[in-house]
Amino acid sequence: MSTEKIEPHSESGQGAAAPRFRTRVEACDYVREKHGAPLSLSTADKLAALGAFARVAAYWGRRPLYADADLDAWVESRLRRRGKA
Repeated sequence: MSTEKIEPHSESGQGAAAPRFRTRVEACDYVREKHGAPLSLSTADKLAALGAFARVAAYWGRRPLYADADLDAWVESRLRRRGKA
């Protein structure tokens, strides 16, 4: 697993926009706001413990951080799976 230690919401000194990293609390808010999918922190914690949450993009100390693109992909995969049932 290739993860890096970074500061959350850090901006790189380069011209390109730095990817947005979110804590798990912020990830839950993002999923609710952008996708309209209900996701509580306790559910996200449980899914992460089971290895069924979005891919960890980086760590801030011991806290996992998630990239918006990974959260979007995770939500889409869950919606597709739910639609097939």
